[in-house]
Amino acid sequence: MLHTSGSIICVGLCCLDLVSKVDQFPMEDTDSRANISWQLGGNAAHNAIVLAALESKPVYFAGTMPSENSFNGNFIRSIFAKHSIDTSLSQSVQGDACPVSMVIVNTEIGSRTILHDRGDLPEFSFDQLRDRDFASADVGWIHFEGRRNVSEIAAMLSHIRALNQRAAFTSSASVAMRIRTSVELEKCRPELTSLLGNCDVIFLSKEFASFHGAADKVAAVRMFLERVDVGATVICAWGELGCAGAVRSGGGHGSDIISVPAAAPDGPVVDTLGAGDSFVAACLHGLRAGRSLAEALRLAAAVAGAKCARADGFSRVADWAGRAAELS
Repeated sequence: MLHTSGSIICVGLCCLDLVSKVDQFPMEDTDSRANISWQLGGNAAHNAIVLAALESKPVYFAGTMPSENSFNGNFIRSIFAKHSIDTSLSQSVQGDACPVSMVIVNTEIGSRTILHDRGDLPEFSFDQLRDRDFASADVGWIHFEGRRNVSEIAAMLSHIRALNQRAAFTSSASVAMRIRTSVELEKCRPELTSLLGNCDVIFLSKEFASFHGAADKVAAVRMFLERVDVGATVICAWGELGCAGAVRSGGGHGSDIISVPAAAPDGPVVDTLGAGDSFVAACLHGLRAGRSLAEALRLAAAVAGAKCARADGFSRVADWAGRAAELS
């Protein structure tokens, strides 16, 4: 088990989502009606929102965002504040520039199609966290969204490992003081594989695993389990086909791979935007709470399923996420 106390930091992207909800996916070169709204987007931002609904400990978001005196910067910070998420570790960049995703949600089947403009906002840098006193801030877990700044993420993971080793050498309470780490590998970028060997939990997306030749969730876990540290956990979600996970044992092999089916939503599927992010966040919550891997996967599947039945994004996340967690 990976039980840990303390606060959790989600490191990665926040962006603006322009969400257009339609009854049917539009045909090219046509004029369609839509219900359009602005929402906070980004994997790490969504992770933080769901975790804040489930956790009793503080949740931090660490990323780059427009300055506080800009329209976009104020909007983003207001959403984080609404969910009681601490953004003090984030990097403020002068101006109003911000990544934007145009999202088409087909409410007939719940699918989401995303067009993303990364813009020129810099990625989060290792320097922003290098000198932080994690012990005094009671940080127990740091989760990274695998992005283009692979070298910065790798440097941060190495830094955390060094801090853990130092704590183990100087304190009899080293187990309690250890900072756990996790990384989500979602995008089809070969360089992300360099992050496999230096953290406690790896989350593989269906797209990332398929890109590397895995035919299903179990094959994906088996393929990447050989490339992580002994004791590390590999987890792969495969959409409506559920998820799988395993822990690498000391003999270089994994324990039996656990396969969990997708959880049925408590209503029609209307919006899958953020379901994968909800899965990752809920799984982290379960592991942090000391649940077994099988229990954490079932919890994550339940929360992700509940998200798919919600047409209001994350505005009432505490209601559906908390209820799904109780029922799982």
